[in-house]
Amino acid sequence: GKQPLNTMSDGSNQKDFIENADGSLLLDHKGQPISVDKFLSTKPLRKEVSTRQGPGGMKLFYMGGDVITKTLNEAFGYDGWSLEVKDKTQLDPMKDDKGRYIVAFTATVRITHLRTGAFREDCGAGDAIDRSLASASGNALKGAVTDAMKRAARHFGEKLGNSLYHDDFSVNKAPNTLKDACDMLDLERAKGRFGFDKDRKKMIPAQQQQQQQQSTA
Repeated sequence: GKQPLNTMSDGSNQKDFIENADGSLLLDHKGQPISVDKFLSTKPLRKEVSTRQGPGGMKLFYMGGDVITKTLNEAFGYDGWSLEVKDKTQLDPMKDDKGRYIVAFTATVRITHLRTGAFREDCGAGDAIDRSLASASGNALKGAVTDAMKRAARHFGEKLGNSLYHDDFSVNKAPNTLKDACDMLDLERAKGRFGFDKDRKKMIPAQQQQQQQQSTA
């Protein structure tokens, strides 16, 4: 019979794979289509990670809201996800000694993958200072929503910033290209399933000895 629209020869849905701008499937360097799950499991590229100075001069890593939005569009399609502000709270505005308004907001947002209905929620905070109360309020709310969006998005995978929360994260080790990112993921998954070479070499004699004991028992 006729193959259903958006269904591939193996029965999987084309929307389960990353697409190019022209609708064709994005292929890796091995000629295989890249699934959404694999794409989201890769680490963000070095150019997608920014740094800023934190408390005590500590270097903090983050991904900008524009990068998160771009990655969500690449993974789910520009019409494949939605962002909903579930709650927002404004703290009481104050004025500093220069007469400027200090405004802070907290917000909770939900990101939904429309095709499957899967969603993630998280909260964020933002603050702003301006002589205009309206400008300070708008910038603070925008900052809170963006912060919450980034926090919610990371629950969809390493590509969306979850890897930045790992203790061993290093921007110097971040992949430069998607090819590098896919290779790193394949290597990590192989090590996770089979262990390092030196560990396997230790295990093989023990397994052989155990098999010999079982055969002689």
